[in-house]
Amino acid sequence: MIIDVHHHYLPPRYFEEFDRLLPERIDAVRHYGRIAGHDREAGYTTTPAIDPICWCDETLQLEAMDAAEVDHAVLSAACFQDWMTMDAARIINEGTAHLVSRHPDRFSGMISVPPDGGEEMVEEIRRARDLGLCAVNMTTTHRGRYPDHKDFRLMLETAANLKLPVYVHPSWRGPLQHMERWNLERSIGKPTDLNLGIANLMFGGAFAELPDLRMVFAHLGGSLPVTMRRLFFGQPGWLSAPDYDYPTLLKRLFVDTAPGMWQSPLEIQCAAMILGVSQMLMGSDYPLSNDPAGVLKASVDHVRLTNLSDTEKERILATNAIEVFGLHHLDALSNKGGAQQIHPAAGCC
Repeated sequence: MIIDVHHHYLPPRYFEEFDRLLPERIDAVRHYGRIAGHDREAGYTTTPAIDPICWCDETLQLEAMDAAEVDHAVLSAACFQDWMTMDAARIINEGTAHLVSRHPDRFSGMISVPPDGGEEMVEEIRRARDLGLCAVNMTTTHRGRYPDHKDFRLMLETAANLKLPVYVHPSWRGPLQHMERWNLERSIGKPTDLNLGIANLMFGGAFAELPDLRMVFAHLGGSLPVTMRRLFFGQPGWLSAPDYDYPTLLKRLFVDTAPGMWQSPLEIQCAAMILGVSQMLMGSDYPLSNDPAGVLKASVDHVRLTNLSDTEKERILATNAIEVFGLHHLDALSNKGGAQQIHPAAGCC
């Protein structure tokens, strides 16, 4: 079985009512088939849906999944979380739940909410959970605040209490400076934001104080694989980090392998050796590329092409996702042979 945990979907109704669903400070921008939002306060245009039909046409998504031998996708709203409102959250959650109810063997879905939405947010998380959604989605920053900010603690507490994992996707634009030239926001900013989010949550006490909190970070956790030892296992006295049991806390932190156009077998294998195969899940970032179907297939191929064992590949491609997201209804499908078989290793490029 192959499960893609970094796969995006927005219901058609979201695009139909896009202007109404944006926060007051965001203006809708349409240009050559793209749709995006311009933040008047921050002065920048947020991530565009390059081809909106790829985001909301289940037939296209299923065709791409079949071609890539992906059995199941866990759906989320990507950077569109950056400007989430309660009205938008309800429409996205209802639309996603409706799709999941029609194709439970092919799709699961994450809950979208404004992360600082107070009790109304809590009610929506509970409602969406009851509709069948299996995780809570947020971005690395929300209006300049990282996930450890006090305004987001209620969301983390609610997810932990409900045994829902929290999935962290990069924001379109974080608060880091000197990222304007050469599109460094995308190449350096997003991985750095992911790592900052992890460090702040760990050092700020969220993982230590919420024992049921589990979090999945996109894109291999940014630069986490090459900074983990520096962050959490430095020499005593060198860092001002709290004295937590980091080996234990890190077992509740997971990463995905997206995006397929950048994470080659080499990066995936390196991360597996450092973070541990048990902490990794396959992700594609569909449809955020110039070739959505091609990148989806490459995302699967890149895991297969590592020098990991077949059992380790199976953990990354499916088993870990079933455990983290509670997709145990898929176990029967896998045991009956309904899933794609994992191919032997073909060598690491």
